[in-house]
Amino acid sequence: YHAGARHYYSVSQDDGGFSMLHEIDPSGRVEARFGLGRGFMGGLAYRDGDESLYAIETNAEGYSRLHRITLAGAVTSLFGVGDRVEGGLTHDPESDLFYAVANHATGKSTLIRIALSGLVEPVMRLGTGVSGGLSYDAEQRLHYFVDSDRTWFSTLRTVSLRGAVRTRLGLGPGFHAAALARAPAPAVPRRPGPRRLSPGIY
Repeated sequence: YHAGARHYYSVSQDDGGFSMLHEIDPSGRVEARFGLGRGFMGGLAYRDGDESLYAIETNAEGYSRLHRITLAGAVTSLFGVGDRVEGGLTHDPESDLFYAVANHATGKSTLIRIALSGLVEPVMRLGTGVSGGLSYDAEQRLHYFVDSDRTWFSTLRTVSLRGAVRTRLGLGPGFHAAALARAPAPAVPRRPGPRRLSPGIY
């Protein structure tokens, strides 16, 4: 979600693996913006500090890289983040750190932390089959993620940075596209203050 533009963004894949950025208006309008290249299936996150989107691309050998995407259409490869980082990407604005999910060939999933300096480090194991996306709630300091079992039934869960995992709700089959976003908080109506009277006689 891009707070300034008040739009959501998503990435589509064609049959050949080519990735396209799309802009989604809450009113229902979906617009294809520009191509990104191949293999951008690891998630998408917005960073307010430079008003850019960040995405993870994975090549044919399974190695993943972080990219910066401007809304003007510039796509810049930054650095490698490890093997099979395909389970989702999110950004913590307080620490200015990204979090993503790496999936081992055995199906085990690991939450990793990514700094723009290039430092990548594991945080904790999340279980198996976490490929449905990742989102961070800064107010509650919780990560939301979606995992799928062997029947492809998907479940929404939360995990704290201390490692406490909580099941939220079952979603049904097929939620494994590394796409999860937290809706922006609704605006709080401003309460009118006391009325000030001009000097004079009333």
